[in-house]
Amino acid sequence: MNLQHIQNILRPLFQMTKWLSLEQIPTIGLLMPAIFQLLFRVETSDAHQELPMMCLLLKKTLLLEIQRSTLALTTNIAYEVLVALVLDPRTKDLWFIQDAEIRKRYISSAMEHILKEVDKIHPEYGKISPIQEVFGAAALSQTAQSSQEELFAYSTEKKMDIGYYQNGKFILNNPMNWWVLKEPAYPKLAQVARKYLCLPVSSLPSERVFSKAGWLVSKRRCSLGDDNVSNLAFIAANNCHLNL
Repeated sequence: MNLQHIQNILRPLFQMTKWLSLEQIPTIGLLMPAIFQLLFRVETSDAHQELPMMCLLLKKTLLLEIQRSTLALTTNIAYEVLVALVLDPRTKDLWFIQDAEIRKRYISSAMEHILKEVDKIHPEYGKISPIQEVFGAAALSQTAQSSQEELFAYSTEKKMDIGYYQNGKFILNNPMNWWVLKEPAYPKLAQVARKYLCLPVSSLPSERVFSKAGWLVSKRRCSLGDDNVSNLAFIAANNCHLNL
């Protein structure tokens, strides 16, 4: 019976790790909402049952660790995570944060970083072009939006659902599919989104690549050069994106 209780306590952690470790879909935007939900899920697991002392100790220890992680994540949140959260159409409004003031402050901070990133990628967006200097702003197409206008228009877009059910199975929506469709409307933001949404949440993807590289280099293939090993490992890790 103790094993069943332990399994119930650890199941939310297993499910969160499983979802965040996906490679085909960006998951950095789901990190904070997953941790917030994990705290609730562990706290309410087997809440209506009298648990053995060992299970109570496990649950208490796990909750303390999750609370510590949540506090560290919210008080010293990395700007990369903030930018990814706001540029992920599934979490753009930070719906998982209850405090409206904190939510507003985080979104404002993320937008500042996004505008700086646009300037790094395209420094000309913040400058007056030679054509404007000679002929004035009216000489340029009025269809092109500034980065601030893009960001404002993006903020008014409808939020994307986390996922959907298909044949009884829950499938996560891919935010990159959303950006592919919306890139013509937000060309500057799309480039920043690609840069930040591709950041891995955990080291599992890189560990998998190392594991595949270990299979590639064997006693019979020990003369492979570094470039060949690198290319073969890249193909093995990305074959789902290649039409091979």
